[in-house]
Amino acid sequence: MPIETDFAFGHKFTVAAAAPVDLLGPLRGMVGRSRQRKWEGAGFNMIWRPNFKNQSGPKDFFLELNFTHEILEFTDISGTGIANRGLLQTEIALGGLAYLQQIRDRFDNSAQHFEPGVWAHVPATTDPAEKTTVVRMGSIP
Repeated sequence: MPIETDFAFGHKFTVAAAAPVDLLGPLRGMVGRSRQRKWEGAGFNMIWRPNFKNQSGPKDFFLELNFTHEILEFTDISGTGIANRGLLQTEIALGGLAYLQQIRDRFDNSAQHFEPGVWAHVPATTDPAEKTTVVRMGSIP
């Protein structure tokens, strides 16, 4: 016996807007919701290095210890996405953070390290098939 009715749900359904893609992905924590972030504080460096011309004793290598003051600055440079064009992979948009790391000796304030560069978030690709990755491009003078 068929059911005869003119009943219909009257609720209008609207599709929710897609959540915006966070171009920075796992790098988001470096800047939070801000465009820039600066990390600063005390540090410690330990390096086993060559002892040229026996300046620090008779051994070929010696252990150098430094108390440091360190500054690490990040700036979101993603905009609407950093275009990455490939031969086989269609164009993808990367997220990017420019960074500047500066390290000085805590006692005499001498420069120990200066490093500018970029951290980039690469979304998953199809050719080659790779999961999302993070890369660093740095220049260490």
